[in-house]
Amino acid sequence: MRRLCGSRPGRVVPAAALVLAAALSAAAGAPDPITVRLLPATVMEHNDVKAMVTVEERAENRRLVVSLDGPEFYSSTQRTLDGKKGPRSHEFFFRALPAGVYELRVTVEDDRGHTASVARNFQVHGMSQEEEVVPTGRRRRPPGQRFRP
Repeated sequence: MRRLCGSRPGRVVPAAALVLAAALSAAAGAPDPITVRLLPATVMEHNDVKAMVTVEERAENRRLVVSLDGPEFYSSTQRTLDGKKGPRSHEFFFRALPAGVYELRVTVEDDRGHTASVARNFQVHGMSQEEEVVPTGRRRRPPGQRFRP
């Protein structure tokens, strides 16, 4: 096998990998202005959800608005942001959510009235009262039913 211009076949793959990595990092550009993480990932009804919101550090940031909208539940809150001086991470707790599909919307407003927004949909799973499963695998009695020996 004859080599062209003194190149070795083993050098082609690393060079291609470097070009691909450079292209991906350039495409990524600036970080997202808002990231949202929900904990836990799977939610059962009447349990709590924690939303962890991270906001990009920008001097123009002035207000953070978080709203949760569901079939039987709505909550909205606002926090004042102090530009680059304020914290980047914010935690929001939603307690005892009923079953249903929810939309969590997070909006950051700047000093000129411009907004950046992100929405996340998630589902809170319901359980039947007759067959509520306990983590140990046992079944709970329906409410109001007494223990029978």
